[in-house]
Amino acid sequence: MDSSWQYATLEATILLIISLAIYTSVVWNIRIRSRIKKWHLVALYFGLLFQLVGVIIMDSIPNISSIPNYIHPILGLLPFLIMLLHTVWINRIFLNNGKKDEKTAIPYSFIIWAIWLILFLISMYVGALIHP
Repeated sequence: MDSSWQYATLEATILLIISLAIYTSVVWNIRIRSRIKKWHLVALYFGLLFQLVGVIIMDSIPNISSIPNYIHPILGLLPFLIMLLHTVWINRIFLNNGKKDEKTAIPYSFIIWAIWLILFLISMYVGALIHP
């Protein structure tokens, strides 16, 4: 077996960590400023893109452990779907210029991010077990 999967693992990990940094920064910035700005949306979509590409690359890496093949893809997909839905929701609030919705969304955004973070870290842990 060649070692190209090791480079793919490194690439995917870097992309996923960039996604983690972007998403975390945006959610905390929205929480601190109590406002949703245009750059938040742009950053969220970039974070989403990095996460999608990272998940796709990770899915192409062969499983070299005894953990079933379907567990890691599901664990990788859940945080992506949460981030996607959250980004669409924030986008909708921003485009509708809903100040009331914005005030309501900010605390929920933090909770959504916390759930995403837990799933993200579990996925990374399982990934480390599958692709040592």
